[in-house]
Amino acid sequence: MTTQATEIYRSHAAIEPFSLHRPKTVVQAVAAMAKSRGRGAYMAGGIDLTDELRAGRKITDLIYLGDVKELAAIGRTSRALVLGGAVTYRQIERDAKIRAALPDLARIWEAVANVRVRAAGSIAGNLIAARSGYDALPALMALDATLHLETGKGARTQPVGKPIPKGALVRRIEIPLTKGLRFLFDRSLKPVVSVALSVSQTAIGIEARAAVGCAHGRAIVKTLNTKGIRSMAELACAAELLASAFADALPEPVSDAIASGAYRRRMAEVQLKRLFASLAEDA
Repeated sequence: MTTQATEIYRSHAAIEPFSLHRPKTVVQAVAAMAKSRGRGAYMAGGIDLTDELRAGRKITDLIYLGDVKELAAIGRTSRALVLGGAVTYRQIERDAKIRAALPDLARIWEAVANVRVRAAGSIAGNLIAARSGYDALPALMALDATLHLETGKGARTQPVGKPIPKGALVRRIEIPLTKGLRFLFDRSLKPVVSVALSVSQTAIGIEARAAVGCAHGRAIVKTLNTKGIRSMAELACAAELLASAFADALPEPVSDAIASGAYRRRMAEVQLKRLFASLAEDA
């Protein structure tokens, strides 16, 4: 490929013509996607989609979601936080309901990219891109979130960790707010590894889930064995054993020019220990 051809391929000149749709409702958006017969694409912020189009992805229809107000809404019920699929990083960072319920979820996005990207990038776009270094998936997997999707065959729900079907619209994301829920996320070692942790106090004791990003092709989540642990103090005492067991149970992490798989596994253990220590300090 010549230099001139390479420059065209990497620029907006590589994007072929398409039909633009500006639906006002979810129903209209899904109908436009159905008419594209699998050759359309949804766009909210367009951060990743634009890169894909410049890299040669071909579409016939672009369905812009910026006019579908429902998708940009953030709500809170007695049991869950509810995020529309087109909610931006900036909204998550600044929303009072999120900051009150899960302050670390809000803080994640304060240091992501720059303010221009945060103002445009959407939570669903982050999930759909499914890049190993992105933060939404491990965070929401640790929080046991549920996706509500709209497809040409109707509505469906699925765990956030399950891959999103091609052409599906992420209508909303529900994050359960269980009693005494605590959520922490250590991103300090990216792009080597990141670890998210959620801990809840239930009637029978402590429940905890941890998720790892950057270390595998896709984020990994594990429910920790907290049987018999009934308080945060007891959890702190068991932290070393829990972190070690969690790291040992991970699939083989990626080895690349950034870090070996063994180092990533070890650092996942270290980060989880740090998160447990933070919980103990707060308690």
